[in-house]
Amino acid sequence: MGGAAIIAPRVEMYTLLVCRVHVPEYEPNNIHLVQPLSMLSMNTTRNEDWFTLDVPSIAHESARPMSLYIPASPAPSRQLFPDRNQCASDPVVQAVVAQLSAVLITTMGVLSCLTTAWWGSFSDRFGRIPVMGISMLGFLANNLTFIVTAFFLDYLPGGYWFLIFGFALEGVLGGMSTVIASSYGYLADSTHHSERSRIFSLSLGTTYSGAALGPVIGGVLIRATGSALSPFYLAVTVHTLYVMYIFLVIPESQTKARATGARQRRQVSLERRYNGLSRVRVILKSTIGLLSPLAVLLPERVIVGGNTLKRSKRDWSLCFITASYGIAMSLAGILTYLLQYAAGTFKWSPETISYFVSSMGATRALFLAVILPAIIKLLKQAPLQLPTNPDEPLQDLPSSSDPTRQNTANTPSSSHSSKLDLTIARVSLVVDIIALLVVILTSNGLLFACGAILQALGAGYLPAVQAFALEVYNRRGGKGEPGKLFGAISVVQALGSQILGPALYGFVYYKTVAIYPRAIFLLSVVLMMVSLGLLALVRVPTTGEEDVEGARLNDETQAPEIQISMMNDALVHVDDDEEPRRDDQTT
Repeated sequence: MGGAAIIAPRVEMYTLLVCRVHVPEYEPNNIHLVQPLSMLSMNTTRNEDWFTLDVPSIAHESARPMSLYIPASPAPSRQLFPDRNQCASDPVVQAVVAQLSAVLITTMGVLSCLTTAWWGSFSDRFGRIPVMGISMLGFLANNLTFIVTAFFLDYLPGGYWFLIFGFALEGVLGGMSTVIASSYGYLADSTHHSERSRIFSLSLGTTYSGAALGPVIGGVLIRATGSALSPFYLAVTVHTLYVMYIFLVIPESQTKARATGARQRRQVSLERRYNGLSRVRVILKSTIGLLSPLAVLLPERVIVGGNTLKRSKRDWSLCFITASYGIAMSLAGILTYLLQYAAGTFKWSPETISYFVSSMGATRALFLAVILPAIIKLLKQAPLQLPTNPDEPLQDLPSSSDPTRQNTANTPSSSHSSKLDLTIARVSLVVDIIALLVVILTSNGLLFACGAILQALGAGYLPAVQAFALEVYNRRGGKGEPGKLFGAISVVQALGSQILGPALYGFVYYKTVAIYPRAIFLLSVVLMMVSLGLLALVRVPTTGEEDVEGARLNDETQAPEIQISMMNDALVHVDDDEEPRRDDQTT
């Protein structure tokens, strides 16, 4: 909730901070820009006193006048001063804001992508609570950086570029991806595997509820205080209380035995991997290893029709699916520039933008929690399996000891589900494209909001495409190891939503804001069409499209695998979905 409350005020802060450096100056019969100050040096002496950022940011909607630029000794040539709307709509200010936002978000995304896996491993070895708390400290530090920059802009090195310190620290401490991973790890430790899907759903629903409620509270605070900084005070307070709650109240879920085992396994793995290598080669190998999860997405040879005598061909399905997923996830990088565009084009205040963000979050939560499950339940009717001979009963459930028959019996239902998942993913992309076209074609703020909220109905793409990717992966022989697939998808998601997306949209908006600011929406339409085209190349897998090795692996993974190894004269049992456990009884 605290993070969602500052989504709109953060864009407002960018605009106000940049406007203090790139000042739109109005003459009675001439409008031009003051020469911008150096971005790297803020030591230029000024004879004017700037306003603090606690001025009413919604004053243009009230009878009270608001001025962003208040000289100590007003000169005759500066009787008109730029207000908040002038800063938000000025092309130079918008271009610099886009550049600043792109650099900040991309920096955080790169560092978060590089550190999330390390923090995840750290939580296995030393517990979930330290990682959850440390990651939240990154959010707290970033929010404090905004407040410090607002009050001491003229004294900080780099001026508004000092904000990069907070974003870099948040990325190094793992960012949102580490918070989510550690939270899910905590829930997985604390619940039985049969209850995990329900608990995860409740956790996701709570997250979306906070995302919908936070902007509303932020908007109310802006109206009550007239300050664009007030939501940041709320975020700092909420995150501080949450960090205290994590460290002082929440019990650790990772047992000492499992943590010790994780540390021992890591030590053995490091010794095997880097034995005899120089420090430089170790660092190089570790860096290359960051992309190793993507190996499961490479095309594999499959047997067409299940006939081993036929020539095999490469299956590019997972490549196309994840490429489509990555391109679609890059759309998340447009949010900052969408809000910036709305503030400049429709003169929306931070309060209005907060309500707009809340509406999008609430629509998405309602669609994912209520509407989409109802649609799936209605359409996902398992097809009736007719008997193959008159003496066979209508429902002939094979025994669990016969994996071959079990796979065959489940194939029609599985294929039906795969078709439905793929259809939902494709339809969701079409909805995204239609919503973006509405945004492009409208010049009315209300229709713009309707188009953006309509896009929330395309949220069904994410769960549908992930479910379909898992089915394709299982048909290729990946049963029993879905973590590898979702690890690769997480890397693609981070690259698209936190690195490539913000950088691409920021660059385009920076270059086109003075000419055609809607270019970012045209770019979004093109990317969504490419994503849809990639999904169009994917076929629903059939029973026979499995390679020989994949079929063998499928048979082997029907029963839980039990590995027995000797460690400190104790047996260590490893089950499919359970952590290693010791049995000190010797056999």
